[in-house]
Amino acid sequence: MSKFCSECGARLKVGAKFCSACGHKVVTELAQDSPPPKSIQEIYAEKKAANTPPAPMPYEKPKTVQEIFAERKAANTPPAPMPYEKSKTVQEIYAERKAATTPPQNYNQNYQNQTYGGWWYETFLRKDGRLNRLRFFKRTILSSCIGLVPYIIIFIVLNLNPENINHTAMLGILYTAFVAYLDYGLIVRRSHDLSRDVYWYKYIKDDEEFLAKVNTGMQALRILALFYEMATYTNLPYQIYFICDIVVYGLWFAKGEVGTNEFGTDPLERRYY
Repeated sequence: MSKFCSECGARLKVGAKFCSACGHKVVTELAQDSPPPKSIQEIYAEKKAANTPPAPMPYEKPKTVQEIFAERKAANTPPAPMPYEKSKTVQEIYAERKAATTPPQNYNQNYQNQTYGGWWYETFLRKDGRLNRLRFFKRTILSSCIGLVPYIIIFIVLNLNPENINHTAMLGILYTAFVAYLDYGLIVRRSHDLSRDVYWYKYIKDDEEFLAKVNTGMQALRILALFYEMATYTNLPYQIYFICDIVVYGLWFAKGEVGTNEFGTDPLERRYY
């Protein structure tokens, strides 16, 4: 309600319905933004809703001892064991390894087509690849036997006198040169197989034919010694000729590198060449 009369402007008393100055009827002014008063029913409904307790939780049946035990057992169950595999017998392992190292049926034909000199080239003259200790030992002995055959034949045919040093030294020169020629490729392949901890490995890495060249130089010294015998008619100590073969003797016992290296695969893994 306004505090002053809208007609004369006189101050109105609290709760007056008429102006005491001019008698004008006081009009009660309601705020436009005030909400309408609530009814008793609405007030009672709000209080009842506020005092209403929450709905009870749905009833859950408690688990039995058997159900709890089953759940814990399922949680602690170990994973299923791996299926059992029967171990291979010695015969099966041997058969698998033999099949892995057996050449194909057409290997011999392809092998001959890929070589330039057949068996002779592959056994002695070839310089690529690796050669293990046993094969190197067998082939150096074979080269010595091959070189010794013409030596013996010529010696028998000419019926040389052992005291005639000129003929004996000449045959020794031919034998030494021929064997050194056969051993050159063998030493190159054997040096490719040497392990890294061998003393000569650093020289082999720089020069693949290093040991073969050293052996050739040693054999050249042997030939010079034979020429000296021919010129002076004197016999040198026979131990000199064994010293000249020191490279070959050392490669008989030098351990090869296990596995593949920069010169090829391990020769022990290849049974047929």
